[in-house]
Amino acid sequence: EPSRAIVLDSVATAMIEEFCDYVNDILGENRSLRPRFSCGYGDFDIKHQAEILDFLDAKKRIGVYLLDSYMMTPFKTVTAIVGIAK
Repeated sequence: EPSRAIVLDSVATAMIEEFCDYVNDILGENRSLRPRFSCGYGDFDIKHQAEILDFLDAKKRIGVYLLDSYMMTPFKTVTAIVGIAK
């Protein structure tokens, strides 16, 4: 059912954004954070996704793969950079 798939995709997107906000809140305890920024936002090229996942060894450690389109699988996987200061 295409309409059901669209709704479920939207719900999954909202859930992962809420989870990212939750992680930000934990990281922000007793620290000052810059806003979360992901590859593909603004002038932060999506191609940096490969460098981040390679650095984290994400394929081996957690099973996150990068497609030729720079989309990650499993879908709804998020990488982000957050500046943290005391």
